[in-house]
Amino acid sequence: MRAARVFVGAWRLTRFEHALIAGLAVVASYTVVCKLTHAELSAANSITGFLVGVLITAASFAINDYFDIEVDRANRRLDRPLVSGEISPSAALYGSMVAYAVGVGVAALISIKAFAAALVFATGIGALYSWKLKELHWSVKNVVVGLSYMVPCVYGCFMVKEASGIVWINMLVLGMIAFLYGFGREVMKDIIDLEGDKLRGIRTAAMVVGARRASQIAAAFFLMAVVMSIVPYISLLRSIWYAAIIAVADSIAVVTAMLALRCSRESLRRSRNYSIIVMGLGILAYTVGALSI
Repeated sequence: MRAARVFVGAWRLTRFEHALIAGLAVVASYTVVCKLTHAELSAANSITGFLVGVLITAASFAINDYFDIEVDRANRRLDRPLVSGEISPSAALYGSMVAYAVGVGVAALISIKAFAAALVFATGIGALYSWKLKELHWSVKNVVVGLSYMVPCVYGCFMVKEASGIVWINMLVLGMIAFLYGFGREVMKDIIDLEGDKLRGIRTAAMVVGARRASQIAAAFFLMAVVMSIVPYISLLRSIWYAAIIAVADSIAVVTAMLALRCSRESLRRSRNYSIIVMGLGILAYTVGALSI
């Protein structure tokens, strides 16, 4: 019973469903780049890339909760394992350090570029964000979060040495969709966490421009991501399966944006939950599209 409780707590601490999505995004990215460059698609690199995405993302969520424990207590976030007592703060800290080290370490098995990118991802976008960067202006904070969504989607370019300028451009378009969605999702999350963020002095969009305006910003970024999702179909992933899956994802994303505009705590929580489905469908569309190239 205790083991099951710890397992569930660790899953929630690391937002492991998000970590899995990040790992799959890396695999999809690697697949697309290999297809575009006619490089060999290595099963070993696919597995290693998946582990890099999963471990660094899981570590980033854990270290974020470690630094945010007082904020989460103020927000009465009993769904947070550090607040509920399911996981100790020291376990979260040391566990995240181990996950970061292993994630960056296995990236070295791929290439020097992959290792360097993983190191920057882990330290700059992950740990440094949780420690200090989130206390900067809300726009800087949310750009960093958007980049954390974007990097797994372009990581394949660091894994394949043949990746050229045109390949990078195509991958950055795909990454920009994730960036826009991640930026909007973070604005929405900050509205929910408004009271607790005041304690830490974090200048979120909700605090600076107000919850109502922040919800409009979140919805705008969701809708920009929807519009941009059309571009890969035109320029790269000309697959009927990509079009069908992304159409479903976009429909849910529009609902997510509409819920965000209501700006009530319940609608924002529902919007956040729907957004996870959108991310999963987006990666599925991305992967199916990659296999059709």
